[in-house]
Amino acid sequence: MAEKNKKISVNELERYFKETSKRVTTQDWQSKELVIKNYLSLKEMLQFVDSVVKSCFSEDGEYLPEIKEFAINKSMIEIYSNFRLPDDVNLCYDILYGTDIVNTVYEVVGGNQFDEIVTAIDTKIANILKTKESLISKQFNELYNSMSNITKSFEEKFTDVDSGTIANLNKAIAGNRIDEKKFIEAYFEARKINDSNQNQDSGNG
Repeated sequence: MAEKNKKISVNELERYFKETSKRVTTQDWQSKELVIKNYLSLKEMLQFVDSVVKSCFSEDGEYLPEIKEFAINKSMIEIYSNFRLPDDVNLCYDILYGTDIVNTVYEVVGGNQFDEIVTAIDTKIANILKTKESLISKQFNELYNSMSNITKSFEEKFTDVDSGTIANLNKAIAGNRIDEKKFIEAYFEARKINDSNQNQDSGNG
């Protein structure tokens, strides 16, 4: 009968791991030895997630969802197996989807750790998109407040400008986007009216 509440030592766990863990699976593939890792090390797992996530975004930060499955399959083959894929991305795509190598490797690694890796990829991508969305929203709010302050200063400076011109300024920054053309047109219209009124006042003086 096992002792109650007694900790199992690290040495015992290590011994059990060495005796029972199977690091790789080998099988014949086209008269070649195919070696597939049954699981990845921590370093390899992090490399897998990072590589796929980076592949899903363009250089300017645009999310490319159509690349995700391809990137996952590519990393699975490169990191889990001893298949060597070509550098040419088009040829690589053809090989992955035109042969049975993805299914061959997935039959060994599918489930458990691999599923956790895919979940981690989805979570990391979602967090990046959420962060980008929050940043864009913050930048827009800052810009909107700045433009609103400019409009307010126009109202104070151009005291003789009619309400319609001020309304045009407000329309230029209304909604979810700022119409730069309308804002500039309204600005110069305000200056024109203000300068005209000041010249009339000078003439009357």
